[in-house]
Amino acid sequence: MLSLKLSSIIFTVINLLVLLYFMHRFLFKPVRAILTARQNELDNSYREAEDANQKANALKKQYEDTMAQVDSERQEKLEKTRLQATQEYDEIIGNAREKASKMQRRISKGLNCQGGGWRFHLLPRAEKKE
Repeated sequence: MLSLKLSSIIFTVINLLVLLYFMHRFLFKPVRAILTARQNELDNSYREAEDANQKANALKKQYEDTMAQVDSERQEKLEKTRLQATQEYDEIIGNAREKASKMQRRISKGLNCQGGGWRFHLLPRAEKKE
């Protein structure tokens, strides 16, 4: 049947230790090295992605700051233009009122009652032709 000899047990143990040594040297070490290299590669990729994300956030903040500055400048220019347009409008209206007032005064001075009817003397030259 099954016999257990001390020599066969020792031989089996020695074979097992040799097998473990070769497996450790030619299988476990290279696999562990590959896994370590892969982990380092992933760590580098995550680090690069985080750096790129930080740069993108910095650029986004710079863009938002620039857009806010442009918007405030636009508002200032728009307000300045509105103020200038209001001033020009007031000046034009003032000039028009002044001209209308002068014309009314000239018309009222030119009104004469001659020959039973009202006659308008709008222009001084018109009086000379008659």
